[in-house]
Amino acid sequence: MSAPPTGIPEARWLSWPPKARPFILAQQQEVEQLRVQITPLAVHARLRLIPNLSDLNLSGVAWHIRGITALAIAFVVVGALIRLGGLG
Repeated sequence: MSAPPTGIPEARWLSWPPKARPFILAQQQEVEQLRVQITPLAVHARLRLIPNLSDLNLSGVAWHIRGITALAIAFVVVGALIRLGGLG
């Protein structure tokens, strides 16, 4: 049998270097803020607007769709910035 592969031990996989902690926490806060903004908007549309959909409240649904789309695009941008190291 051969020796186990060298590299980062399993116990350290999820441990963050001290200098990286503030950046990682800032990234997590950005994602959490986006989630907190999108959830009530989506729940309101699902429970209040869509069940009573008519020509009268169609513009309200359109605004909800625009808002959720804008926040979804922000999720993608923040995720790309996190991945590329540009946030924090």
